[in-house]
Amino acid sequence: MKWAAALTFCVAFSGGATAADITIRLSHGDNPSENPTHLTATKFRDLVAKKTGGKVDGKIFPSNQLGSEEEVVRAVGSGTIQAQIPAMGNVHPVAPSA
Repeated sequence: MKWAAALTFCVAFSGGATAADITIRLSHGDNPSENPTHLTATKFRDLVAKKTGGKVDGKIFPSNQLGSEEEVVRAVGSGTIQAQIPAMGNVHPVAPSA
């Protein structure tokens, strides 16, 4: 389920940068150990690097280093952080109502 959330919330914004200048910052709340969330983040980073021939760099910020999950959800929405693997309950306060 968490990998599905990662795919849902992974949005890379390149703006006017050249391909060699793109860095995707990915945040998650778990410890950087052998857990599914961190393994998903590293797999995503590695696949992006492989598919782009190394032109897109991925940097993982575990343990909520970039802020609380709700803060990071908002930052992803504004484009200041490119990707997040959130706990789904933390998306509810910022998700548009159906």
